[in-house]
Amino acid sequence: HLPFFVVKMEPPDLKSKSNFDIFFKRMLEGVGFTYFGDLLESHVKSNTAWLDAITPPHVKQALQQIAHNKLVAELAWGFLCGNKLTPDEASRVGVTKNQINDSEDFGSILKAVAQVVKAQTEDKKMLLFLIDEGESLQDVDNADAESSWVHALRKILDVKDVGVIFAIAAIDGNSLPQIILNGAIVRRFGNENFVPLLPYEQGEALAFLKELFQS
Repeated sequence: HLPFFVVKMEPPDLKSKSNFDIFFKRMLEGVGFTYFGDLLESHVKSNTAWLDAITPPHVKQALQQIAHNKLVAELAWGFLCGNKLTPDEASRVGVTKNQINDSEDFGSILKAVAQVVKAQTEDKKMLLFLIDEGESLQDVDNADAESSWVHALRKILDVKDVGVIFAIAAIDGNSLPQIILNGAIVRRFGNENFVPLLPYEQGEALAFLKELFQS
């Protein structure tokens, strides 16, 4: 077994002005509330100072509630996934904003999730997102929305112990979605990691992935 906790996913239905938050929600839901909650509870018991280093405060508070307060744990998880809380719900969770909505939040949350997964799995698994149908990112063509994606992906790709692989159907490298072709994103993936592939049989695909992960 390769040391990865793999989240396989496809983008949600994207429109011209779709912001990154709906994509992030699918990423986090792929990890799973029950799976992560159990790991987090064990992690804070064995590493009591870990939460102290988490920023921003609303992310730290939500994680604390998931670990210690079963009554609002699922609500706090929903908040981290991007659900918009009512004022009453925000008060119960103890957060000062009612929705996660910026790149700093996205990066901080995935960093915390990746740290917990790596620390609490026996073979120190790295969190890896395998994203199919990445060509749908080209549907996001509003300048402000596109910028939100680029800023968020930059933060996520900078997180140690988080891996992201997009499978994108394209005629050639120049026809990839503009979000992926943004210079800041290309630099983080690395030009050498844009790999053109022909359609693979299942066995060939498995062999390719094993070679990729071992390199």
